Amino acid sequence: VTDDAVYYSANLGTAEEIGVFRVDGTGVNRLEGPGQMYALDGRSDDDLWAVGFNDPVDGTALWRWDGQTFTRVLYLSGVYTISDLAVLRDQSDLFGEVASHATTWRTLAAVDDITLERVKTARATARVNAWAAGADPGFYVIDIDATLVGAHSDKEKAAPTWKRGFGFHPLLAYLDATGEALAGVLRPGNAGSGTASDHVTVLGDALDQLPVDPSEVEVIVRADTAGWSHDFVNECRDRQVRFVIGHMLTAEIASVLVDVPKRAWQPAICADGSDWRDHAEVTEITHLVQDLFDTTRPWPDGLRMIARREQPHEGAQLTFTDIDG
Repeated sequence: VTDDAVYYSANLGTAEEIGVFRVDGTGVNRLEGPGQMYALDGRSDDDLWAVGFNDPVDGTALWRWDGQTFTRVLYLSGVYTISDLAVLRDQSDLFGEVASHATTWRTLAAVDDITLERVKTARATARVNAWAAGADPGFYVIDIDATLVGAHSDKEKAAPTWKRGFGFHPLLAYLDATGEALAGVLRPGNAGSGTASDHVTVLGDALDQLPVDPSEVEVIVRADTAGWSHDFVNECRDRQVRFVIGHMLTAEIASVLVDVPKRAWQPAICADGSDWRDHAEVTEITHLVQDLFDTTRPWPDGLRMIARREQPHEGAQLTFTDIDG
């Protein structure tokens, strides 16, 4: 079939066709999917060890359900914490024997760098198969950004955040076209927003998840001002990835912008280029800011600086030209 993909449930080494789901996600409900989804690439319980989700004590698979993996059952069933395993354990007729809390803790504690690499490989392989079945979006824009996750107690590696909260500060990468989570670095709450090494790591892991080669197909990375560093920009160039990175609005750049003539501003367009954006304009100021950067650490050739301005929304704090801002 062209628009559909057949999924299988492996049983004693044989594949039995169970049903068909649309690649756009329709036709699969939350508790219908767990029994079949992992078998999309034709694996069975014997392959669980290769992924690494087995009891570290006796090596047995955490689930006695053929063709299933630990993480996919949890995800598809809405499980986010270990205590949520009750969602599966309370339905033994459907899910069979479910791992205990203690077994799950041991499994998570046993996850090491080797296991994580196996998980990355399994995820990348699954994406290759899914995209080959018709899920390839056709354009590839990676968004890299950090987020704050609050902790209400003294969790491992939780720390005060820059917003005066307490918790974690992971850096994540998502594929814009599909919303797929490609990669992430788990960090304490006091991790720096602009840590270049973290951005480089997430970029590398995200690219490893894509079944495309940036040297052959255009791949674009977007980041806010936290990504503006020599190391990250140079890594993008080395990996042949195009990039759009925010730049802090310094007083020097603001002084340049207020002197840009009105005729230099052009209407902004939507991300897909299909229409104009209301009350938004852009202009290029590359030639006006060359003298503002440190010449002892030059940036790669060919970089352009594009400024955008728009009508402030109701309640916005004016800081651009507001004297009292």
